[in-house]
Amino acid sequence: MRPHSLYPRSDLVTILPSASGIHNLPKGEAKLPLRQAGLFAEDPLQRNILKARNLAKRISSPGGELTILDGLSLTVSEGETVAIRGVSGSGKSTLLGLLAGLDLPTSGSVEIDGKELYALDEDGRAALRARMVGFVFQSFQLLPAFTALENVMLPLELAAHSAPGSAATEILQRVGLGGRLQHTPAQLSGGEQQRVAIARAFAAEPKLLLADEPTGNLDTRTGEHIAELLFALNREKGTTLILVTHDQHLAHGCDRILALENGSLMATTSDGETAC
Repeated sequence: MRPHSLYPRSDLVTILPSASGIHNLPKGEAKLPLRQAGLFAEDPLQRNILKARNLAKRISSPGGELTILDGLSLTVSEGETVAIRGVSGSGKSTLLGLLAGLDLPTSGSVEIDGKELYALDEDGRAALRARMVGFVFQSFQLLPAFTALENVMLPLELAAHSAPGSAATEILQRVGLGGRLQHTPAQLSGGEQQRVAIARAFAAEPKLLLADEPTGNLDTRTGEHIAELLFALNREKGTTLILVTHDQHLAHGCDRILALENGSLMATTSDGETAC
């Protein structure tokens, strides 16, 4: 199985954590896209895990060319947590897919840990994802015929982990599913399925975790538990987290909240409104 077959492009394109406060633009400043607001200056004291530069995505439509992303740039420091919010159809899913190298931009570049994604061919991008990137999807994306243990073992085996069974068991125990190792997804609740998905995402200890509406298919209480688990594991593993969410509570657990509007990223205030 090819490494990237775990993460179907269609799921990103069609829908698409220690907290330390939210970085906001000062009151009274003009509302500017982040790429113009000077919020991408290199910090010599911090190591950047992800850099997106001038990303644009345009597609042909019956009404002419449609611009989804318009010269967007983003820099994320190692260990940082970033939430991206926006209305349906604003391009969040497209952006997440481009950051993962699951889709190709019209123009622009993405670096993960200093490696230029689009200088690699499809197999090279898949290998980089298998080694460095974890995913949590709204729809869980568990393989229905596999047990919880097998679902978590699979990316470990693809990454040639020396003891995939032991590592998968350990992380499933950490998310509270030590008694569910041999259960298939159909035998698990929605919250349990998302716990398996989170365990799978963290099992190979990726440097970067991309989460697509991780609480979107869950009730409020279960979603809160999943959010707590996601941030707890992120703290423990020191992973960099970028998540797309409509969940205000989940977004406010991140270091930064960004809004995607008209193909560009904007900083937001602490109440989630676009800074102005």
